[in-house]
Amino acid sequence: MTAMTNEQIIQWARAADPYGKLGKLYEMAELTPDTLRSFAELVAAAEREECATLCDEKHALRSADGFPREASTARALAAAIRARGEA
Repeated sequence: MTAMTNEQIIQWARAADPYGKLGKLYEMAELTPDTLRSFAELVAAAEREECATLCDEKHALRSADGFPREASTARALAAAIRARGEA
C-alpha cells in the first residue's frame, strides 16, 4: 500500500474547496464542516480504492496459483470494499 503524498492531500483539499478554481480554501484555510466532510470523503474513497486494489491483486495471484476459494474471497472482498463507497 502506498502512503498518501503531500501532493495528493493538497489535490484533495483543492477538490473539496467550495470556491472552485479560485482556490480560496487552500490560500485562506477556510474550513467549514461541509468542506471538511467533502475532504474526508475524498480521502476515504482513495483509501477504499487502495484496499480494493490489493484484493484485486490477491485475486489475480490466487487465480494464477490455482487457489479458487482464496481467489473468490479476494474478489468478494474487493467488491464489498468498493460497495461501501456507493452506500
